[in-house]
Amino acid sequence: MDSMKKLVKGHHAFLENEHPKLKEEFVELAKGQAPEILLITCSDSRVSPELFLQHKPGEVFTIRNAGNIVPCCSNANLGDIGTIEFAVSVLGVKHIIVCGHSDCGAVKGMLNPEKLESLPHLHDWIVQSSSDFDIDEDGSLEAHIRQNVINQLNHLNQYDFISGRIESKELCLHGWIYDIESSSIMAHNAKDEGWIPLSAPDL
Repeated sequence: MDSMKKLVKGHHAFLENEHPKLKEEFVELAKGQAPEILLITCSDSRVSPELFLQHKPGEVFTIRNAGNIVPCCSNANLGDIGTIEFAVSVLGVKHIIVCGHSDCGAVKGMLNPEKLESLPHLHDWIVQSSSDFDIDEDGSLEAHIRQNVINQLNHLNQYDFISGRIESKELCLHGWIYDIESSSIMAHNAKDEGWIPLSAPDL
């Protein structure tokens, strides 16, 4: 079965088997949305938040791009920032999660931008969005993936519509790393700048 036929078959199966179980929920969702969480994660096809977080439709407002990047305030991409602004200022989300992942190709591109020269649009996105990326020649890919998540949290703090809500305790930021092989998540602990399993009692 080719990939498109598989998707169509999956849609038919959903309409027949799953949608009837959630019919009342979809009736309510058709009236509007009120998610409390904004998730900014990578476009990588191996990252499936609906699966590893088991959240329902309407619970999480999601933005996906190469590298789970939030452009810094001085180099804002209108599309992504406009979407974040909508989630924060209109929908009133209470939490923003930046979720990176293992084996991230975008972070590999940050470490070796010359390998992206044949992809000019991706090259510009990665290079412009990682201007504050501190490359450690001796550092592991995992360490740079973690640094990338922290950088994006710092970028979020540059925007007044976000920092003001953080100061008033209306909004919290979270940094996560999803491991593709184990499906486990490590969470950034702002208290000591360390990383601990999302399943830890402190979280």
